[in-house]
Amino acid sequence: MKFFVPGITNAHAETAYSTLFDGAKDQLRTPITEKRIYSLRYTHDKRQVSVVVGESHPHHPKYQVLAILESHPHIVLTRDRAGKHGPTIMVANAEITEVVEFDNAA
Repeated sequence: MKFFVPGITNAHAETAYSTLFDGAKDQLRTPITEKRIYSLRYTHDKRQVSVVVGESHPHHPKYQVLAILESHPHIVLTRDRAGKHGPTIMVANAEITEVVEFDNAA
């Protein structure tokens, strides 16, 4: 899958991603890698969860996954249908069963 940010044109995707990345890094004060993650599978409360950039979060269906950032723990950034920030979901690395990067990941 080619890198994108949902709802953002390809010409502005890098700027939008950089803003999301910097905001998460400043807010959470944790190191974040440069990997561009497309999807993540993990186990939460003994259930498999799959989150994919651009799709609704399965546990929070009114929120769209904007970005998945590799950190300790991983960070899933979401927004609602009106474009406002949704919950930031932290995924413990021990829960992760699969990570898929964008094809042209950095």
